[in-house]
Parts: sequence; C-alpha cells; structure tokens
Amino acid sequence: MSRSSRMLYLWIAAAGVAAVISQDCAFIPEPITPSNDTTVVQVDCQRRQPGNITGENTGVVVYVVNCKTVPVGLFINVSATVSTVAVLSNDSEELVKGTFVGLANIAELRLEGFKTLRSLSRDVFRPLRSLERLLLVGFGAHRLSFAELGAALHGLSGTPLSRIVMHEIHSFRNEKKRSTSAPCSRCGTSAFESSVSATT
Repeated sequence: MSRSSRMLYLWIAAAGVAAVISQDCAFIPEPITPSNDTTVVQVDCQRRQPGNITGENTGVVVYVVNCKTVPVGLFINVSATVSTVAVLSNDSEELVKGTFVGLANIAELRLEGFKTLRSLSRDVFRPLRSLERLLLVGFGAHRLSFAELGAALHGLSGTPLSRIVMHEIHSFRNEKKRSTSAPCSRCGTSAFESSVSATT
C-alpha cells in the first residue's frame, strides 16, 4: 500500500470519527428531483429479471425494490453520456463486487437509503475510475461500521474524487465513535461533508 493510499484510508477513518451532528454546520443533500435529461428506472427483483439500463440522458435514477442484493450487471450498457447516477433502496442488504461495472465514466454517484445494508464489498467502488463526487445518504445507517465503509472507500484511490458527502450514516455499531463527535447546539441532523484528494 502506497503512502498516499494509507493517508486516504486514515482520512476516511478520521472523517467517520469527526462526523458532526449538524444542519447549519455541514452540507445537507437536496432531495432527488429528476430533470428532463434524467432516465428514471425501477428495478423490482420480485416482478421480473432485472435488465440493463440504457439511454442517452446524462442522469440516471434507479429505484431498487425487493432486492436483497443490487443486481450485478445492471449498468453494463449505460451510455458514455451518463455523468450522474443515483441508486435508492430501502431493503437491499448487500452491495457486491461488480455492482457498478459500466460506470467508469460517471462523475457523481449518489446512494440513498440502504439503511439495512449489512455487507459491503471492499471492491464495490473500484469500477468508478472517473468519480469526482460521492453522496451517501442514510447509507448503512443500521448495521454498517465506519471501518467497513472506509475499506470500501479505499477502492477510490487514484480517482479524481474531490468530495464525499455522508448524511445520516450513524449506526448502533458506531455508537462509541458517535459519542466522541463534536456537538453543534443549533443542529439536529447527522451530516458530514468535506473535500479529499484521492490520488496515489
């Protein structure tokens, strides 16, 4: 592991510990509002075999329902014109290696929901080689530890990543870490926003 990679890993760990309880003190992600240039898709694993997402729009929003695991191969035919992708799920429990294959050209990924996520592959983010912004909203809030999240984020080393936003990601597994956070007396929602250089 190179020195810069180790520094990124340490930064991720420190970010988790330093997450502040804040509305005024940090960036709060806006609700998703698809535009005319956004492809909106619902993937329901109980109704049919999920297919590939296609289209020439610059944005893609995917609602994943009744899927324990976000289907691998979902993005393999995504157009090179796509620059932003949002994936939302309330019941998915796993994100495995290969989930984001096909998204090597996107600049922004937003993962929202996933509060019951219990398994996150260390390699899940590696295909995102052009990623500049990562937004995690409610991500793994019930079960995932900061250490598990940090191990996966380490896969973004060498990308042009400049911003990671983490909002409402606290969990019972991180209770000890949360108790060391610096409080903000005017704020009531968990959030974290910062900039990071993820170069090797």
